[in-house]
Amino acid sequence: MVTIPGNRFCWSVMAQIANQADAKERRFRNSETGPEANQGIIGTVQDFPVTFGGKLGDIISATPKDRISKVMLEEKLFETWYHGGIVLLGDGGMNAMQDAVILANSIYDLTDLRPESIAAAFRDYKDQRYPHAKRQVTNSRINAKISSDADK
Repeated sequence: MVTIPGNRFCWSVMAQIANQADAKERRFRNSETGPEANQGIIGTVQDFPVTFGGKLGDIISATPKDRISKVMLEEKLFETWYHGGIVLLGDGGMNAMQDAVILANSIYDLTDLRPESIAAAFRDYKDQRYPHAKRQVTNSRINAKISSDADK
């Protein structure tokens, strides 16, 4: 839980999915949206205890149904970072500023605007950022296993 302005708080529930087949099925089912689609996960977690007392179901009951959503998060490191004049920037988290600086430097070093030169600048950007992104994904997986106690 995280406090936010207006004497409110945000809450979330995370679950580690153990196998790829189950993850694929859940991604497919995640296309269902709306309050009705949340009932399955709510039924699973409503009896979880809350550290300050009560159960998660108490918080869920006090939350407007149109404010509850489920999202399937996927830890994935893309191999293709650019194509033509389009380049991937950021990770949806906190790496976009670093990516932007390195990409800007790679573009700044261009001596011409031929497609091959632009592709070389994008390749340079990927070569510089990929190892960092790979470490981030690895660290995220480790943190997910630790926080979800998935090995037990």
